[in-house]
Amino acid sequence: MKESVSYQYMFNKAKIEGERSLLLSHLDRHFDSIPRTVSDKIKALDDEPILSEILELAFTAQSKAEFLKAFRALKI
Repeated sequence: MKESVSYQYMFNKAKIEGERSLLLSHLDRHFDSIPRTVSDKIKALDDEPILSEILELAFTAQSKAEFLKAFRALKI
């Protein structure tokens, strides 16, 4: 069954919001805090593949410095 365009839009929007929320929550818990500039950039992202890539970085980085270096290399 083919979903409506409206349904697809809402589904994708909810998925992005969920990934963004999970990412920010993980960063706060795993690294204590992150610079506001980084969290602001993450909050502004609507690109699901980029959010997924950042989420992967957040879960694999061994330190806050390692995450921030990899994040900044993305040139977002």
